[in-house]
Amino acid sequence: MSPVCQLAVELDPEARLASAADKYERAISLNGCSKVLALPGLRLGWLTCRDKGMRDAVLTLKDYTTICAAAPSEVLALIAVRAAPRLIARNLQTIRDNIDAVKAFAAQWHSVLEFSPPQAGSVAFPRLKQQFMDIVAATHKEGIQKGVSVIESFADEVVAECGVLILPASVYGHESSTHSGHFRLGLGRRNLQECLKRLGQHLEKALGA
Repeated sequence: MSPVCQLAVELDPEARLASAADKYERAISLNGCSKVLALPGLRLGWLTCRDKGMRDAVLTLKDYTTICAAAPSEVLALIAVRAAPRLIARNLQTIRDNIDAVKAFAAQWHSVLEFSPPQAGSVAFPRLKQQFMDIVAATHKEGIQKGVSVIESFADEVVAECGVLILPASVYGHESSTHSGHFRLGLGRRNLQECLKRLGQHLEKALGA
């Protein structure tokens, strides 16, 4: 079996990928209310699989582990699914607006940050440029000597000093991305531009600009 999580919606409808379950008879495609419909608290989702034996096994397991989902969650999920086109359009617009904001921010701080927009979903993985990583390393020598990476040091500094949370690549166990200064940046928040403003103020302070 080949399970594939397909919780993201492509930003460009022309580049939309087919469901894995449509392409391979033993693939399992997972989806749910969390990402696309912005309802993670409901804890509801579904899977698609053409293998009847696997579907039956999943249903049997579910019967043993969960008698039924919470009725209020099911009602809210039904309302959301019926309104899916409007919800998806709204969420995609938020993501597109935030991508434009991050592009402008990266252009302003081109000596600090490199940003490649995602093709789908609400998450990007920018990276710090080496010149700025050297500055961060110089101000966090003690931590670096203890094995804390530069991007981890920067993430800790940012959340402590300006209340903006970014996740270093080390959280995902990706060593090369950690070394190159990559971090996770969520694009689905409506207050992202305020977060970027705070981050910019922090960079001004760090660089003495």
